Amino acid sequence: NTLFGISTLAFSRSVTIESQGFSGSSPLAIDATALMQVLQNLVINAIEAMAGGGAVTLTLRPGHQHIEIEISDNGPGISPAHLESLFEPFFTTKKTGTGLGLWLCRKMINEAGGQLQCTSTLGSGTRMTITLPLVLDNRTMIDGNSIDVVISPKEHVWTL
Repeated sequence: NTLFGISTLAFSRSVTIESQGFSGSSPLAIDATALMQVLQNLVINAIEAMAGGGAVTLTLRPGHQHIEIEISDNGPGISPAHLESLFEPFFTTKKTGTGLGLWLCRKMINEAGGQLQCTSTLGSGTRMTITLPLVLDNRTMIDGNSIDVVISPKEHVWTL
């Protein structure tokens, strides 16, 4: 249902969505529902930023102790002044936005021991990068500390 909504929004704005490197599964220290919510928010933001069409690319880069998910677009980019406030609560450039979407995304990723970062160039597009720790032998690294993790396959293994 949500994928249909995103596809409909992308089609209505002449935006294509591509993915690279997604295969297999990786045990992540984040609830799958939370990760889906973050990805949806970031993809929708990218689509909405491209009023004249464009492309959104999701790229997965697995590492030894973490996984990186990049959502990039070739839209108008974000001004340096706005980049400074991007993840602050109630900051928005949208007419109908609450300013809580990116703040909540970063909060969920940080709570899982990960990072959400943004880089952008005016006229060239924006790149949102999620870095999340992998769960190896029921342990993960959060803030430099090894933490025991109880893995529920339905909740914490995200098929990528």
